[in-house]
Amino acid sequence: MGTKNRERRRAKQARQAKRQQEPDRRDRSGRAATAGRGDSLEGDRRAVDRLVIAAAHARCDGRGDEAELIALLASGCGRPEGCQLVADRLSLQLASETATVLSRGWTLDEACRVVRRKATAAAAEILSDVCKTPQPAAGPTSRPAQKSMFDNDDASRARRLDPGSPRFAADVAAAVAAVGVLAHLPPLADLGSDRSGDRSASQSPGASGDDPVLARVRALLAKAESTEFAEEADAFMAKAQDLMTRHSLDRALLEQDPGVAPVVVARRIWLDDPYVQAKSLLVSVVAESSRCRAVASSDLGVVTVVGHPDDCEIVELLVTSLLVQATRHISALATRAPSGWSSASSRAPSFRRSFLVAFASRIGKRLEQTSRDATADVAAQLGAALLPVLARREDAVDDAVGKLFPGAVRNSLAATNQAGWIAGRAAADLADLAVGPTLDSR
Repeated sequence: MGTKNRERRRAKQARQAKRQQEPDRRDRSGRAATAGRGDSLEGDRRAVDRLVIAAAHARCDGRGDEAELIALLASGCGRPEGCQLVADRLSLQLASETATVLSRGWTLDEACRVVRRKATAAAAEILSDVCKTPQPAAGPTSRPAQKSMFDNDDASRARRLDPGSPRFAADVAAAVAAVGVLAHLPPLADLGSDRSGDRSASQSPGASGDDPVLARVRALLAKAESTEFAEEADAFMAKAQDLMTRHSLDRALLEQDPGVAPVVVARRIWLDDPYVQAKSLLVSVVAESSRCRAVASSDLGVVTVVGHPDDCEIVELLVTSLLVQATRHISALATRAPSGWSSASSRAPSFRRSFLVAFASRIGKRLEQTSRDATADVAAQLGAALLPVLARREDAVDDAVGKLFPGAVRNSLAATNQAGWIAGRAAADLADLAVGPTLDSR
C-alpha cells in the first residue's frame, strides 16, 4: 500500500471513530442536546458530514456497513427535520468535491461522465442537478469558490435532493456514490483554453461552423458507414482519404516559416465501456499515424490526443468511424458466426477484447505503411520542403507530451482469444476505410 493510501486510510479511520463517538453525545430519543440552538445545529451538521464521508469511503472500499450508513442518512439520522439537513449537507458536499475536481483540470461534464462510469447513471444525474441548483446556506464549513458554480439560468428547473420524494433513499445512495468517486479522482493534465475537442468517441467531431473540407469528410464517412455495399463504401472512403491527406499536408506547408512555432493542442477522447483498453489502443495507432501522440488513462476511460489541431480533428474522425466499423463486425459475428465458430463463443468477452486488439494492431500496421508511402509521394512532388515542416511538428508534439505527461510509460496489450484475434485482423483488412492514406505522413 502506498504512502498516500495509508494516509487516506488513517484519515478515514479517524473520521469513522469521530462519527461513532458523536451520536453518543446526544439523547438517543432524537432530542437535541441541551446546548444552544446554534451549537446544536452546528453539531448536527458535523455529524451528518461525517456520516456522508464515512458512507462514501465505505462504498469505495466495499465495506459491509455502506448500506447501514446510507439507511441512517436516508432516515434523517433520527433527528427532527433530519432528512432536510441530510439533503442540504449532502448537496454541499457534492458541490465542494466538484469545486475541488474543477480546480484540478476537470470539467463538470467530464466529472459527470466518470461518475456515471464508476458509479451509476443516477449518481451522475444527481451530481449534474446539484451543480445547477442554488445551494442553501452552507455554514462555516462551506467553500467560497463554490458560489460561481451555481450562477445558472437552469437552476429553477434542476432537480434537488428532495426529502419528500419517494426516491429520496435511492437519491441519497446515488449522491453518496458520486461523492466517493469525486473524492478519489486524480488531477487531469491542464489542456489550456482549447477544450472544444473533448468528446466521447461515439460523438461526431466538429460543429456546423467547422472547416468545409472536414465537413465534407464527415459526410463521406457517414455515407461509408451507412451503406451495405462494400464497393460503395470503398468509394466513399477513398474520397475521404484523399481529402484528408491533401487537407493535412496543405495546412502543414503553411508552417514553412522557421520563425513560427508549430501549433500543438491536446484533446481528450472519452471511450465507453466495455473494452476501454483495446479501444485506447485503436486511438493510439490512429494518432501515431497522424503525427499525434495518445496517452491513455484506461481506468478513467479517456485518451488524450496531442498534436496539431487539424491532425487531432482527423484522429477523432477516424477513431469514430473505425469504432463504428469494428462494433458492426462484432455484432455481425454474434448473429452470423463463420463456419467452425459458434455464436456463443463470439459473444465471449475474451473474443471481443481480442478482436479489438487485433483490429487495432492490424490497422496500425496498415496506417504505418500508408504513412510512409504518402510521405514519399508528396516529397517526390514538392521536393524536400515538406519534410522539415513535418519534423518540426513532430518535435513540438513530443515536447508537449513530455510537459503534459512527464511520467507516461508505454504499455502493451495482449490478445488471449485466438479466434477473436483472427476475426479482428480479417475485419481490419476489410476496413479499407478512412484508415489508409487518410493519415498523411511523417
